[in-house]
Amino acid sequence: PTPTVSEARAIVLEHLGDHYAFYGGELGVRIARKHLGWYSRGLTGGEIARGEFNAAETVTAQREAVERFFGRLADLGERLNYGGADRVVDRPLRTQQQRAQCAIGEGEALAA
Repeated sequence: PTPTVSEARAIVLEHLGDHYAFYGGELGVRIARKHLGWYSRGLTGGEIARGEFNAAETVTAQREAVERFFGRLADLGERLNYGGADRVVDRPLRTQQQRAQCAIGEGEALAA
């Protein structure tokens, strides 16, 4: 099963705390945006949350945005819900024909 919302919230907030302590508040907030984007990718409401994370300019504002996001997730259920608008869909990277073409291309490159 997916992690619980409370488990994920605790991990993210601990990571942010370490991040702010290492980089300082101003730089830490800016750098943390990409990490928060990764954490929220594929989760319900993740796209909206990323806008909030990126708009935050202070440690307090960013932490509050994280708390709001996880609060909304908790309202949906105990466990993380990967059914958001920006849900990541698993699919084969290549069709059989594309794999064959790549293999030919790689063989030609090796021969050259």
